Amino acid sequence: MEKERAEHNKELERIRATFFRETESYKIKLKKSEFLFERQFEAASQLVALIRNLMPYYSYPHMDWEDVCEHFALQMADVEQELDKYLSRHGAVLSNGVIDKIGYCIGIAGENKFNVNGPDVSDTAKKEAEKLYRELVEAEELLLKEVHTQIST
Repeated sequence: MEKERAEHNKELERIRATFFRETESYKIKLKKSEFLFERQFEAASQLVALIRNLMPYYSYPHMDWEDVCEHFALQMADVEQELDKYLSRHGAVLSNGVIDKIGYCIGIAGENKFNVNGPDVSDTAKKEAEKLYRELVEAEELLLKEVHTQIST
């Protein structure tokens, strides 16, 4: 009986040690997950703010979408730089899909910043500005979806 009790105690200690190791491992994984979520949330918040800051204010009566696109086209060089800074800062926590979308937007802005000569904005530049805006919104939606998915788990 003493021999069985010793074996059971030994087995119990082995189970306790295993449980302790697994608990500590889970705690570490949880901390890493929390850290990553915080960074992704920060990246999502900054992308939302960046896009909102790029949009013009309703500045005169009868302002329409073409005026918004023209405003966006006039900012192509700034958009390129801001998105590059954003990607440099947050790229480590972004999914490949979001990185690809933002990289594509950087390309659109970089190629089309030369289609604007002073206050004159070509129709091509306006179309590209609209495409840039739509791609940015898709990147924002994708990132927000990824963050919101983590909230529910």
